[in-house]
Amino acid sequence: MSRTYGIRSRTRVFLVVVTLIVAAPMGLFAEEASNEGDAKWNDSNLLNWVSEIGGEESRYDDLATVKSFEMLQRTIEEVKQMVLYDAATEQEAIEGLRMILKHLASETGDTLNYDFRNPLFSKRDPRHRDIGAYNPDAEYDQAYIDGRYDYKLSGNLGTVPYVSITVNGKADSKFSRTVAYLNDMAIRKHVDADGNFILWLTKEKPKGPGAWVRLPDEANGVVIRQYVANREVNELASFAMEAVGDSLPDVDGISDDEMAQRLRKSSDYLAVVSTWHRTLLPEARDKPNHFVASTGASIGASAANSDNYYQMAYYELGEGEALVVDFVQPDVVYWNLTSATFWHESHRYLTDPVSLTSSEVTKREDGSVRFVISKEEPGYPNWIKTFAHNRGFLILRMVGVKTHPLPDVRKIPRTELADLM
Repeated sequence: MSRTYGIRSRTRVFLVVVTLIVAAPMGLFAEEASNEGDAKWNDSNLLNWVSEIGGEESRYDDLATVKSFEMLQRTIEEVKQMVLYDAATEQEAIEGLRMILKHLASETGDTLNYDFRNPLFSKRDPRHRDIGAYNPDAEYDQAYIDGRYDYKLSGNLGTVPYVSITVNGKADSKFSRTVAYLNDMAIRKHVDADGNFILWLTKEKPKGPGAWVRLPDEANGVVIRQYVANREVNELASFAMEAVGDSLPDVDGISDDEMAQRLRKSSDYLAVVSTWHRTLLPEARDKPNHFVASTGASIGASAANSDNYYQMAYYELGEGEALVVDFVQPDVVYWNLTSATFWHESHRYLTDPVSLTSSEVTKREDGSVRFVISKEEPGYPNWIKTFAHNRGFLILRMVGVKTHPLPDVRKIPRTELADLM
């Protein structure tokens, strides 16, 4: 049975942008508006008025951009219906709708604003981007590129323990795929004494110094992940990117095909990342409070770092309960444990303990680490906060191992924590 989307078949939802405010003599704005039209520019109840603008059909209905815009509308509605179905509480329903807005804010900003001639890295870590299995102990830099052209990527690695560079490309049946990858070791081979490096993304190998990746035509983006051991100590890495050689031709405006493609990408992105609570290691939900292992390669380029080994758990807690997680540390340069909501949001990571790294945890006498997962402060080290949630996800990221013992998880009343510590 088809759904009713609440969108009139004879109209499209477009942004109404009104730009007014013209210089006027002193005192003019104190006068009341002379007619109804003058008052509308600042009226917050314009939807009914806007809905009467236009007719049943438009001469632009057949544009590819219009079709893609309508697909984005449909995607938003379908994801909304899924959220309301999957939410277990009123709070989860509210946060699920917020999740949709966060993904839209992240993807539309990145997808619609990029410039292939000047592919500035967009920061992936402002607060509205703490979504999609986001790692609070990482910095994500992303740039969109066109694989038909050549690029120079330069930067400084700072003092973070790990950096990787992934070049993504178009894929027939996937949101994206990896077309090139450099791990931390490969990058540091080309770093000078001050931490500076150059990476050429070109068709032909350049004569100048630096690392080189042959760029295929299907390449469409670069993602740089840097893992931060301690934000009070580490100096973050920094990057810049520019097109080199023959530049893209100057274009007045944007073509129908390109705009349609960008909107389709936004729809695809929203459908992919908003369903991770169902699709990202779904076997974890079949067995709550147990970790499931996966490699970064098996999760995929759009979500994971190829060098990572992941262990993920779907947790469920009753009132007054806590999880105790015992973890044997791997011998690697970096690992961390992160909590996320059912929709894979990382709540208030700037101020609250939602994630801990290998450099921040308190170790036990045998070198192992015991975490306490609970809503309220337990009074013991290595607390991971779940806020008001009684279910969500735990994500362990480890760099440079292919296998590792799964953590031991016990659910106990919080009143019994003292006996274990």
